[in-house]
Amino acid sequence: MPWRRLAPVLAPGSVPLAAAAGLLLSTAFEPIAFFWSALPAVALFLWTVHGQRARRGALLGLVFGACFMYVNIYWMRAVADAAWLGLAGVEAIFLSLGGALLAVASRWRGWPVWSAVIWLAIEVFRGAWPFSGFTWGRLSFAVVDTPYAAALPWVGSYGVSLLVAATAAGLLWLALDIRARWKPVTGGALVGALLLGLFAALGPRWTTDRTATIALVQGNVPGTAPSSSSTIGR
Repeated sequence: MPWRRLAPVLAPGSVPLAAAAGLLLSTAFEPIAFFWSALPAVALFLWTVHGQRARRGALLGLVFGACFMYVNIYWMRAVADAAWLGLAGVEAIFLSLGGALLAVASRWRGWPVWSAVIWLAIEVFRGAWPFSGFTWGRLSFAVVDTPYAAALPWVGSYGVSLLVAATAAGLLWLALDIRARWKPVTGGALVGALLLGLFAALGPRWTTDRTATIALVQGNVPGTAPSSSSTIGR
């Protein structure tokens, strides 16, 4: 397999590649909000852990998670530097667990599917534990104004995260042996595009000309808001 031939070259550089993947994934969220960087970012991280031992995968997941989370929730410094440092560190540990599991699953038959399922499982886990969890950085939170958003009313945010992770894993699977896998991936892409098109055609309308006035209140957070209410239209 091509990735086995690349393994000796990849291994020494896997840590900086995992860091680069985490930083790249952060650009899919605000304030940059360029969703399409999420796909190569997730695929790159999956590549770094592919064929690795669980311990190595955990290390790479920790590096990836730290680079992603410390950038993605930098706004937590508005609460306190300690809150930002502590919360991002805890979230990185979740992704370290994910890295270990992904490394193990990369040796299984049908590993792209297992990789997507494991990614979703980590999102569910860290979004529920401890104390109701922390969902920031979920892949589905970055899909606004993309074709993936059409699936939200049908499969929910977790289902869309699964779709995004599966797309990234499929892209990596294709890249590892593009000549042998071009035809099945092309067929899968056509089916996926058809499903997203059906979601978009049958789903609810997302836009409206109406506006709403809302008030936002959050206690025990330093700083002052520019106003107590805001008018939005979406």
